[in-house]
Amino acid sequence: MVAKMTGLWTSQTLFVIIVVAMASGKVVVMGDEGEEDKSEEFLVNTLIINGGGASIYFRGVPPTASQPRPCPYPFTQVMDECFYLSKKEVSWDRSLQHCRGMGAYLAIPRHLYALNSFIIRTEKLENGYYVQVWLGGKKQADGRWAWLNEETLNEEDWSSKHSETSPGSDCLYCMNIPNVNDQPLLSGNCNATMRFVCQVKLENE
Repeated sequence: MVAKMTGLWTSQTLFVIIVVAMASGKVVVMGDEGEEDKSEEFLVNTLIINGGGASIYFRGVPPTASQPRPCPYPFTQVMDECFYLSKKEVSWDRSLQHCRGMGAYLAIPRHLYALNSFIIRTEKLENGYYVQVWLGGKKQADGRWAWLNEETLNEEDWSSKHSETSPGSDCLYCMNIPNVNDQPLLSGNCNATMRFVCQVKLENE
């Protein structure tokens, strides 16, 4: 089942109509009719419910003081985390610096499947296409792989294609491929250039 929630927020009201399409097995929640805000501040926040692909979409204009947003602009809420997907490709060290410059950190996702689904949906990836992004993990001096918060990586999150035979493959990246039943984590040369994901804490954490 695919569940979508699309709400058009105003400073006055929020009206939703729930339409249940039993024949198609879809549940769609649509906002009241009206002109969408096409400004740069218009955001799409995505909550991934499970690895099976079910998702809820929250659409809304920037909130007023009475409508706080859990994730600061330009971050997007994915479950209980806030992510920003870069457009530029840089090295792992430059990715780290860029995230810090945003008051964030190179992503340490608790829900890899949700981050993977978010990137695939954001980029509208189709079969045969993929996106590689740096994450906040690196090989330690003792040979152990750990996130920037010093937590050890879960061995089960490595892709079946993971190999550490290439020199300098000491930095962690995620390969996002639609409709592929494999884990996303791989190790790459830290000087290679690719996109990256920054993360900040939810404002209510």
